[in-house]
Amino acid sequence: MELSRGKSRNVEETKNVMLISEKESVILRSIEKKLDEMKINSLIVRAKIDKIEDRRNDAELFIMYLPDQISEDLMKALVYLADYVEESNKPLILIGEVEMKGILLTRFKRLGSFLMWLDRPLDIDELGLQVKRVFNSQAKQTLMRRILIVDDDPNYAKMVRDWLKDVYKVDMVSSGAQTISFLSKNRVDLILLDYEMPVVDGPQVLQMLREDGATANIPVIFLTGIGDKESVARVLSLKPQGYILKSTTRGNLIATLRDFFSK
Repeated sequence: MELSRGKSRNVEETKNVMLISEKESVILRSIEKKLDEMKINSLIVRAKIDKIEDRRNDAELFIMYLPDQISEDLMKALVYLADYVEESNKPLILIGEVEMKGILLTRFKRLGSFLMWLDRPLDIDELGLQVKRVFNSQAKQTLMRRILIVDDDPNYAKMVRDWLKDVYKVDMVSSGAQTISFLSKNRVDLILLDYEMPVVDGPQVLQMLREDGATANIPVIFLTGIGDKESVARVLSLKPQGYILKSTTRGNLIATLRDFFSK
């Protein structure tokens, strides 16, 4: 049996939450009712990768209700969802038995503050408070400057994102092609661009951006691991808004960006 799509509201009046479960249940409908009281739209889908993928872009928050035993298919869906959450910076709330908590939070530790846990049996009012906190935080983020990090090293990109996420709204991509695709759908205030990348390097990405009227005026600051005078001169000859050495500290990076945005 296919799960329903949930109640429909005017998208301009409400937020969308995806409720994910293996099957229909009383608790799932209780969650939907609570969200409806909060004027939040529920997108109810089965815990299958294709079902999640079909509606994932419509949701600002994901809530997955876990059964007593996690099947192989459910774990695959959870791993897929965790990857999307990490990529999109959209929060995920897991609801499950306390015995699962340590295992799953350790497994998906990389999601950091984007992953939240609520024990079963579920306190519906506590869920409501958690959802409210999430959307309050997202509302605050919309007022932040938005920065896109372009770097083929995911560990470095994640480190920089963690440094900046309390001050700026931060997105990550790992290639020139992903940069162009992302910018076709999203507006950013600054691009932190890795100078040295395989296939299409930073200078080539900058050239593509400058040749497109839609992206020509987006400020770009290069990230470079090479700090000798000749290399720095080569970076600056491309006329970016600046460059930052990858050896910089969190404090220096935030100060540099604060100075940049204050100009």
